[in-house]
Amino acid sequence: LYGYWSHDIGGHMFADGLAPEQRKIDPELYVRWMQFGAFSPILRTHSAKDGNLRKEPWRFSPEVLSTLRDTVALRYQLAPYIYTASRQAYDTGVSILRPLYYAWPDQAQAYAERGQYMFGDDMLLAPVTKAGKDGVTQTSIWLPPGQWYDSNRGETLSGGRTIVRDYLLNEIPLFVRAGAVIPMNPPSMQNLQQVDGSKLVLRVMPGGTARTRLYEDAGDSEGYRGDAHSFTPMTSARDTRQAQLTVHPREGRYPGMAAARQVTIEFPAATLPMSVMVNGATYSRSDDPSQGSWHYDGNALTARVVVPAIAADVPLTVQVAFAPDTRIEGLAYRTKRTAAAIAWLKDHWPAPEPLPDDVSRAGQFGQLVDYDPERLTTLIAEFDQRSTRLVTLVQASRAAPEVKAEFARRMAMIRDER
Repeated sequence: LYGYWSHDIGGHMFADGLAPEQRKIDPELYVRWMQFGAFSPILRTHSAKDGNLRKEPWRFSPEVLSTLRDTVALRYQLAPYIYTASRQAYDTGVSILRPLYYAWPDQAQAYAERGQYMFGDDMLLAPVTKAGKDGVTQTSIWLPPGQWYDSNRGETLSGGRTIVRDYLLNEIPLFVRAGAVIPMNPPSMQNLQQVDGSKLVLRVMPGGTARTRLYEDAGDSEGYRGDAHSFTPMTSARDTRQAQLTVHPREGRYPGMAAARQVTIEFPAATLPMSVMVNGATYSRSDDPSQGSWHYDGNALTARVVVPAIAADVPLTVQVAFAPDTRIEGLAYRTKRTAAAIAWLKDHWPAPEPLPDDVSRAGQFGQLVDYDPERLTTLIAEFDQRSTRLVTLVQASRAAPEVKAEFARRMAMIRDER
């Protein structure tokens, strides 16, 4: 039963004899626990009947509420990946949650790292389990041999070494095998009763090749014990200049199976596509992610190809050629952290002095790219130039000394640690 082990997220009960003012949930602990739970076999916030153990996300600060909501939403999106791993556990006995030495039995570090684990075949987790300082927690992570995509920073790293990273409250130490294809639900998913197999998101990681399968069944019977289920094989290859994903014809059948489905293919940490081909047809860019086109998300630095409903019993091949630009590595992390630091600065900026234009535009990088993706290369260069001047500009302002110091501290956390 270890494969479906879980925990009472946020705590089940308070210790006996605890003073009334101490009987409350620690928000940071709750967030980190929820993040751990999202990458556990079962996610649940179970507790005793105690009015001080109210765990509804809306009872916390806006920052904590947003992070809890995003964490639960991510869990819902990952349901196809988790369900596929659950079938694997049923067939082989290998749990979705695995110690590192299952995959790297000849690596001493795989036995020594007790705070890390594999979640399915392709995800490496190192949950934050200690309190942070000034909103940041430093974590040491051993990356096994191979190439790994840092989902928080948007960069591909070489393994076989230990790295040290700083994590804000809304950041999770999640690393994905380079080149892996992660099957997901659309972000609009509100509950798993909405899953009917007619919509699928495939996230193709940079830096490698992969073969995988998506498992599906009716989800409401024991037909899976026999032949009432299906597998959809997939192969992918992606480097900095091009990517190809092939979704092979579905194998098997089950009651209620969707005959066709809309597929959205995501390429994170991508430059602007120069060409997109879907089963030999050319797709054009759209300002919105509409069917039969591709869209570039400036905030996520992700290219999305939206394929209209296609029969699941025919192959789907997507080929993308990307514009060359090595500065895309880690850029999502730098722009995200910079925007967060500037958002904090705006809340503490002295009125009526206007925010320096370079500071304002540095915080709007994602929106600027969304407005004009064709200028991506120029916008990256402008962001890099502005980011070197931000602390100096704020130091020259009339902001309070403590505001200047805190902004400088937040900007100092943004560094290239590859």
